[in-house]
Amino acid sequence: MTIFRHFETKMGILEALIQQQSYFTYFEQYFKSSLTFDVKKDLTDIAHQYLLNMNKNKVIFLISIQ
Repeated sequence: MTIFRHFETKMGILEALIQQQSYFTYFEQYFKSSLTFDVKKDLTDIAHQYLLNMNKNKVIFLISIQ
């Protein structure tokens, strides 16, 4: 099976890649287990993780917005 049979288009490949590397999984887990209801701490933790994830996946996100 070729990549295009599985994903159909280049956009399909990109969408699957973005979904796999998404930070939403982290946030779902954070909201279920680590939320402290200390607004400052929670927002700081969320912002920090968001920036780490954006830097880790910088190339993917730059491709997706072009």
